[in-house]
Amino acid sequence: MLDSSIQKELSLLRWFLRWAEQKGYHNNSAYEKFRARFRESKRPIIFLNKDEITLHDINGNEYKRIVSERKSLEKVRDLLCFCCFTSLRYSDMDALKRTDIVGGKINVTTMKTDDSLVIEVNKFAAEILDKYKDCDFGEYALPRISNQKMNHYLKMLCELCEFNEPITIIQYLNGTRHEFTYPKWQVVSTH
Repeated sequence: MLDSSIQKELSLLRWFLRWAEQKGYHNNSAYEKFRARFRESKRPIIFLNKDEITLHDINGNEYKRIVSERKSLEKVRDLLCFCCFTSLRYSDMDALKRTDIVGGKINVTTMKTDDSLVIEVNKFAAEILDKYKDCDFGEYALPRISNQKMNHYLKMLCELCEFNEPITIIQYLNGTRHEFTYPKWQVVSTH
């Protein structure tokens, strides 16, 4: 396991042992004194630059034809762009209801932090909302797709667009530093 994964597992184990001790299932608190030392590396934040966000490939129109033939890729492109143009997280975009959009503004309480936000809808986000305004998604403003499927199709889309910039990720395994280099399309995700 990666060192970061072991840290998460130990944290969960400590939580469980505290719970068990509070319930009276054991009375040994030695686990509280145990501290493992791990080296951490921050994963780089992978993002699309201004040219990439428009999702153009080197052939321009050919890309549009391929994407328009694959409706799932077209929806993913639209959803990704909407997130970028509004700064919404995937979870907030997925839960966005038509009633949250009033007078050119999005009124949303974020899932992760419970912050209430008012976001101006710029012309790019408005185009995407207009594209789907007559579609029936129930109370939701945009097509819905699971985060896993979104990330899967996003990788396909970025591979199609030839986003091949090398991205190096440093991880620690048993305290040993390992560098892994991937093309950008392999590591792009919504979060």
